[in-house]
Amino acid sequence: MPWLETDPVTERKRFIMGWLSGEFAVAEFCRRHEISRKTGYKWIARYEREGPEGLEDRSKRPGNCPGAVEPDLIEEAIRIRYSRHQILGARKVRPWLVGLYSDQDIPCERTLHRHFVRRGLVKKRRRSRISQVRYVTHRYSLDRPSVPPRALGREPTLVARQLVLQRPAAGSFHVERASQ
Repeated sequence: MPWLETDPVTERKRFIMGWLSGEFAVAEFCRRHEISRKTGYKWIARYEREGPEGLEDRSKRPGNCPGAVEPDLIEEAIRIRYSRHQILGARKVRPWLVGLYSDQDIPCERTLHRHFVRRGLVKKRRRSRISQVRYVTHRYSLDRPSVPPRALGREPTLVARQLVLQRPAAGSFHVERASQ
């Protein structure tokens, strides 16, 4: 005998048909269908309000987005971006928008930048690779090498893999590139 396949909508319809028959109280019927009374009353109310279509699955997508930005505000930001002799970024576009639309909520720089990226207005910068890391320190750090901050800020894992610590003389460290 094959397995009996059901889906939630069919089970809801069975629940409503049983409720309409009036055999059991709602609490008893909910126990038999292994659902809470709150859920049972919810399906009964939907059926009474919307009919059989109320038992269908509903979208879980939000009905609104409170943080959404007005499309005309984004269009104005794009117009400001290209209105100067040099293309402006989100950091410089935002003060213009604040000046023009002081009565509205203006999105932050990051949100403006995201909209520019979404529309393909921002090109990704090519990251520069650290060609060589050579840095010598004297008397400052005896336990670890001193590496230029810009090298550590960009790609710390790359720098950590490429560095070799050697002790050429007492009191100073010498950092060299690791041999591949």
